Amino acid sequence: PHPTTLHLPVDALHIARSLSTMMHSIVTTIAITAQLFLALSWITPTAATDVIGSLRGSSSRRLEQAECVCSPRTFTFRLNFNGSCDVNTIQGNPGVNGTQCELRGNPPGNEVEDKTPVEVVFVQIMEVTAKKNWRHKIYEGPFYDGDTIEYTSMSDSLQPGELLGEQDVPLGFFMKLTGKNAGDEYLFHGIIWMYNLDNCDAEPITEGDAIGLFEVVEYTSAIPAFCPAVGGLTSLELDAHPVTEV
Repeated sequence: PHPTTLHLPVDALHIARSLSTMMHSIVTTIAITAQLFLALSWITPTAATDVIGSLRGSSSRRLEQAECVCSPRTFTFRLNFNGSCDVNTIQGNPGVNGTQCELRGNPPGNEVEDKTPVEVVFVQIMEVTAKKNWRHKIYEGPFYDGDTIEYTSMSDSLQPGELLGEQDVPLGFFMKLTGKNAGDEYLFHGIIWMYNLDNCDAEPITEGDAIGLFEVVEYTSAIPAFCPAVGGLTSLELDAHPVTEV
C-alpha cells in the first residue's frame, strides 16, 4: 500500500506551528531558569526567585517600555580585601533596581570568623539579558589585594539603528569569587545588581562605585545613541527614536 499523505487545513498547520514554537520557548525558558537558579544558589531563595521573576515574568514588558540602555560597556574592577557587604554605593543609584551581597565561609554552613581574604582563587562574572540570554566568564587566580579584573559587557555589542527589543540588553550583573583567609579557610563572596531600563537620567554604575570586595576603578560609558545621560538623544527624542520600538 502507498503511504498516506495527511493534508491539514491552513488553520490547523498554523496552530501546529504555533504549538511547536510555544513548546520550544517553554523548554528553553525552563532550561535557562534552571541554569540561573544554579548560578544564583548562593543567595537566599526569595532573592533568587525575585531575580528569576524579573527575567521570566516581566522582562518582555520591561523591554517594551525601556527608554534607554545606560549600563557601561566595559568595567575594570579592583579587589579591595578590606571591603565588606556593609560597603555598597551602588544600591540606590539611578538606573539600579536592586542589589545583593554576601560574604561567608565556603561551603555554605562553614562558619568562618575571619572573612578577610589574603588570596582569591577565581572570579566569575555573569550577565543576564532581558531576552533571557546569558554570558559568563571565569578568571583563574591567584589574585591579591589591589589586583584588577577587566570585563566587556554585552551592552558593548548593541547596534544603534536596530530594534532594541531584538538585541541582548543587559538586565542583571552577577559576580562571585572564591578566596582564602590567613588561616587557609575558604571564603565565598557574591554580588548582584539589577538594572532599571526605565531610567535615562544618569549612568547606573560609575567610577568609584564599590560593593563588597569590588571597586569600579574604570569604565566605558554606554553607547550614546541609547543613553541621553552620556550625551546622546534627549529623553523626548529617545521616546520617538526607532531603536526603542519593539
